[in-house]
Amino acid sequence: KTASLPSIPPAPCGGHLTSPSGTILSPGWPGFYKDALSCAWVIEAQPGYPIKITFDRFKTEVNYDTLEVRDGRTYSAPLIGVYHGTQVPQFLISTSNYLYLLFSTDKSHSDIGFQLRYETITLQSDHCLDPGIPVNGQRHGNDFYVGALVTFSCDSGYTLSDGEPLECEPNFQWSRALPSCEALCGGFIQGSSGTILSPGFPDFYPNNLNCTWIIETSHGKGVFFTFHTFHLESGHDYLLITENGSFAQPLRQLTGSRLPAPVSAGLYGNFTAQVRFVSDFSMSYEGFNITFSEYDLEPCEEPEVPAYSIRKGLQFGVGDTLTFSCFPGYRLEGTARITCLGGRRRLWSSPLPRCVAECGNSVTGTQGTLLSPNFPVNYSNNHECIYSIQTQPGKGIQLKARAFELSEGDVLKVYDGNNNSARLLGVFSRSEMMGVTLNSTSSSLWLDFITDAENTSKGFELQFSSFELIKCEDPGTPQFGYKVHDGGHFAGSSVSFSCDPGYSLRGSEELLCLSGERRTWDRPLPTCVAECGGTVKGEVSGQVLSPGYPAPYEHNLNCIWTIEADAGCTI
Repeated sequence: KTASLPSIPPAPCGGHLTSPSGTILSPGWPGFYKDALSCAWVIEAQPGYPIKITFDRFKTEVNYDTLEVRDGRTYSAPLIGVYHGTQVPQFLISTSNYLYLLFSTDKSHSDIGFQLRYETITLQSDHCLDPGIPVNGQRHGNDFYVGALVTFSCDSGYTLSDGEPLECEPNFQWSRALPSCEALCGGFIQGSSGTILSPGFPDFYPNNLNCTWIIETSHGKGVFFTFHTFHLESGHDYLLITENGSFAQPLRQLTGSRLPAPVSAGLYGNFTAQVRFVSDFSMSYEGFNITFSEYDLEPCEEPEVPAYSIRKGLQFGVGDTLTFSCFPGYRLEGTARITCLGGRRRLWSSPLPRCVAECGNSVTGTQGTLLSPNFPVNYSNNHECIYSIQTQPGKGIQLKARAFELSEGDVLKVYDGNNNSARLLGVFSRSEMMGVTLNSTSSSLWLDFITDAENTSKGFELQFSSFELIKCEDPGTPQFGYKVHDGGHFAGSSVSFSCDPGYSLRGSEELLCLSGERRTWDRPLPTCVAECGGTVKGEVSGQVLSPGYPAPYEHNLNCIWTIEADAGCTI
């Protein structure tokens, strides 16, 4: 007879562990663990002694069979990490004398599980223990004395779960647990280069994903994608790349396990490309590892400068903008600002604008230009074009012709005011206005350009500028009188007067400032005199003065004043 070997009992599903060191195995080790497990282990050390876990082997179904590690004795303790697939740190250290581990599996697919070692650690008397290094990451700082800070960063494509530094506290324990580096579902990436990883990479990606990454590069640059790993469920899980923000008609739609050729994107002048990953409810694989870099986009062709315009802007690359403005007297027709668009063909965002001289114009300001229609091309027949110029109050307008060429029968009428009922300054045809200077007597000019049915010519280019108007001198105020209104003493303005009670106005109560080379009032200043007698009717109050008051009255006077109140009133 041969002696049979004693059978090895199966690894337990959970337990309360109090020995200074030991091993934890997934149930069924070294075979595959079972489905639908929920195993909880509590590791307890002596008070004041932390616990260290070292991962010797670890392989579970990605996303579905997980090991949770918590920094305490119950499930409500702070979470250190949730681990699945193959991505685990080299070791973990608790901050208390307890660790809680929960292994949960779903109802399908299993793997070999895990082999962990735990041990009670004696705290150092002068520094903290090595905190470890995250998987797919780096640690910055190798001093573990009290007060020292240790920070972490991740490999390209991974994101740090907690960016706060770890600090070695006076009890020689770290202020927080070791962070992890994770490949996230989507994000905003800004830079000249980078990495995009499927969630959980290099483990299998989860099901039911819809992840979007937005990549933004520098001004005038495109995005160049290079594929290093690519394995999706063919025909069910897709990677879409677009460059105009719409996934309805993507630039590329990729699936399966064949490594795609590089892709150039971001050609639409918005300096971005978008990547979307969609997985269905079953089957997953390694996913993808994609790097991107930026490259120079082809520029637009240099546009011409439209006639009678100025162009601002010297760059013609994708996203660059040019602005246009017209010479004085011309109106911009079209878009003043155009942008170089991306896409397979380089195009400007709008057609070039035009600068046109119109029939009539209304301008305000201290200087400017008026042009006949189509100038310097010939104007049309049977037109009447009205131009008005308005400058600041108190200023006049001076008008000169830089070019003036009308056909016989076509005339320009210039009025000294704001309509054609104002004083006519002149009527001009042929080249009659060349060398002529017209000055307004107010802050407005009105021009009427009339063309007949026969012949046309080049037309005119008129320049105007403003000047200080010459005023009439202050007319003064009559003795024993006052000003009722004062219009400012400019040409065309008026001043009106009245007298103190008891005095009568002799002369005109309103004076008008005349236009012309010399500014003068149209009448002399009136006077206020105390008359000999008179009739006062309907006034509520007043006074009666002796003739010539306060000067002595004259001899041989006989003055009668009649004062008549309204009916029903007495005096």
